[in-house]
Amino acid sequence: MTLTRGVQKLVTVFFIFAVLAAGFIFYLYPKQKEETASAERELELLKQQKKQLERFASLHKNAADDVKRMGKQEKIVSGLLPKQMDSASFLTSLQQWSRKSGVKIKKILPGDEKSFEAYKEQQIVVSASGTYFEWLDFLYLLEQDGRFTDIREMQGKTDKYGQFDGTVMVYIFSSVS
Repeated sequence: MTLTRGVQKLVTVFFIFAVLAAGFIFYLYPKQKEETASAERELELLKQQKKQLERFASLHKNAADDVKRMGKQEKIVSGLLPKQMDSASFLTSLQQWSRKSGVKIKKILPGDEKSFEAYKEQQIVVSASGTYFEWLDFLYLLEQDGRFTDIREMQGKTDKYGQFDGTVMVYIFSSVS
């Protein structure tokens, strides 16, 4: 059976249309669907961020008042901190606390001072050994010191005799003035 020229053209056009439709269905549509889902997730995140910003803005309507309040808090903080870093006296105190607690200091590594807007900080790394209870006493004495300190990291290991060899990272602070 032979087809007429018009029917052949119609079948060819239909075949080309079917190939394009299959390409769209199997290749472009899933890709477009994935991109749409990604865009919807991103839009949802942006909506959440917008809500957070609106909530922040509603809580802090007058930024000038917030700045004044923060300035007062900075003055209070700088009044609580010593004027000088005086790490030498802190290192002497560390040695006294180690004697009182029984912890044996192996080495002390003072770091450089870092300045921030309202305060300065200095990292001091202490490597020492002692029993669990000696370390508790040492940390208690460190905590009871009148100066503001921050223990940010402590690590070590216990040997088979119960001695804890450890390192503690302590930060001391002073005001910027």
